Amino acid sequence: MEKSIVYGYVSLFPQCKDSIEKSRNADEEIWKRYCDKIDLENARNNISNIKKLCAQALPYLFEIYYYPDDPLKSVGCKYLYYWLNINPLLKKNKGTTINNIYNEILNVYNTNHKVKIINQECNNPMTDEDIIKLKELYDLYICLHKVKPNNSTSDHINSDCSLEYTSICKKEKENCQNDNTSDFCKALENSKKYYTTIKLGYDSYLREHLQSSIINNNLKPIVATVTIILILSLLLFIVFKFTPYGAYLCKGYIWLRRKYNNINEVFSILDPLDPSTDRICNILYHST
Repeated sequence: MEKSIVYGYVSLFPQCKDSIEKSRNADEEIWKRYCDKIDLENARNNISNIKKLCAQALPYLFEIYYYPDDPLKSVGCKYLYYWLNINPLLKKNKGTTINNIYNEILNVYNTNHKVKIINQECNNPMTDEDIIKLKELYDLYICLHKVKPNNSTSDHINSDCSLEYTSICKKEKENCQNDNTSDFCKALENSKKYYTTIKLGYDSYLREHLQSSIINNNLKPIVATVTIILILSLLLFIVFKFTPYGAYLCKGYIWLRRKYNNINEVFSILDPLDPSTDRICNILYHST
């Protein structure tokens, strides 16, 4: 498969994934009778899983290629081949076997449906190198689309995306320096631009969120103090107005007030009536 037609479609992969996951719930009996005819000599030890995946792949292909204007038509086969390569049910089948399974599924589809898949892209499966690079881009793309300002885990995801992007760039640095016009390098550059846009938006949201938090933190003690004063005032009003304890509190307050006044009177009597007397005594003392 030519490089110019592999990586540019990664943004459509999430839609393909949704479509093939939806096919998992399709009526398997309708499709199983087609897939039961599959007999691959190199994969007989895993034939039951292959037939199961076939029954999921056929409605996926039908949904995409039956309608002439489906936007996924240009990428449907690419995702199917990618999906088969990363599917855990086919871990025992590697290399040419995956290619055989892929071709067999397409053959089953074209044999049993009037609307054939006549698409040059479907006849050129990806290389192992394509799969590795495509998975890197796709994982990065998914990671970036999880970064949302209102997502409580965005800090962690944001960091993961940055590390993932840096890791890919380090691996592909030399290749992209030699040929930055390749489809993969262009897709990687687009991911960088998208990441920068998201990061700027997220940083802006974070600043606003922190400013709002600071304002709220400053208001909290003020609101708490005012609330306590109001509650105490209300309690005192209720006690004085509607309970017998108000009278006792008033009497106690008056008694304390009188006691305080009496103490002040005693101290005022003990104080010299005229502070000038002290000065006269001092003069007489020093003159002797």
